[in-house]
Amino acid sequence: MHSQMQDWQSDHVVLVPTMGNLHMGHQQLIQRAQSLGNRTVVSIFVNPIQFNQASDYEHYPRTIEADLNLLKKMHVDAVFVPSEAQMYPDGESRTFTMPAMPLANEFCGRHRPGHFSGVCTVVARLFEIIPAHSAVFGEKDFQQLLIIQHLVRALDHPINIVPVETQRESDGLAYSSRNQHLTDEQRQTAPWLYKILTQARLKYTANHSQEIQEESVKLLEKHGFKVDYFHLCDASDLTEINAETQRIVILCAAWLGQTRLIDNILFQKS
Repeated sequence: MHSQMQDWQSDHVVLVPTMGNLHMGHQQLIQRAQSLGNRTVVSIFVNPIQFNQASDYEHYPRTIEADLNLLKKMHVDAVFVPSEAQMYPDGESRTFTMPAMPLANEFCGRHRPGHFSGVCTVVARLFEIIPAHSAVFGEKDFQQLLIIQHLVRALDHPINIVPVETQRESDGLAYSSRNQHLTDEQRQTAPWLYKILTQARLKYTANHSQEIQEESVKLLEKHGFKVDYFHLCDASDLTEINAETQRIVILCAAWLGQTRLIDNILFQKS
C-alpha cells in the first residue's frame, strides 16, 4: 500500500478506520470519506488492546471476505488489513501515554477500564502508518470521537477529524456490529434505547436534567435494559451543562442480555 500511496502525493487522502464486519453505518462513513477527498483508505483491524475481556475479542465477528467484496463495489482506493505484529511490532505491551483527558475516565471509560487507551494507541499507530489528510469517525461513539479529536490536538498531528452523523435502521436502532448478537426478542426491544433518548431530548429543561435522567433509566429498566449510564452533558467536553453550554448530548450505554449497546442524541440548547 505504501508504494501505491507514493503516487498520491497531490491527492487528498481520507482514512476510514474500522474493525471490519462492515454494515450500513460503515458504508455511510466511506461515502462521506469519498466526498471529502479523491483517495479513500479503509483499514480493517480488530484491535486486541481495546477489549476488556478476551472472550469479546475472540468472538468479535470477522467477515473479511465479505468486507473486501463490499469495499471493491464501493470503489475504495486502498484497504489496509495489517497483522497484529505489523500494528504492534513491540508486542501488545507497547506502551502509549495518553494525553491528559479526564473525559477518558468517565462514562464508557469508567465501565471499560483501559478501553480508550487501547483506542488511542491503535488510532495513533494508524496515523503513523497511513499519511492521510483526514479521517472520519461516527458520532454514535461520541465519547470516542471527542477523545480522538483531543488526541490529535495533543499530538499536534496534521489530520482533520470529520464527524459523521449516526446511521440508523428504519426503527431507529443505531447500526452496530453488536446488533447481530441480539436475539429476535431483544432485537424487537432494542429500538427503545433511541426512543427513550428522543423522549428525554423533548422533555429537556435545564432545571430538570437529573429528573429526566432518573426517569429515563427507569423506563429503560422497565423494558429489560441494564443501564451503565444515562447522562445529559455539554457536547463539547462531556462536562455538566451550564449557562455557557451551546450544544447538549444525551449519552447512554445499556445492556440487553449479553449485548452492550451505546447511543446518543445531539441537539442545540434553546
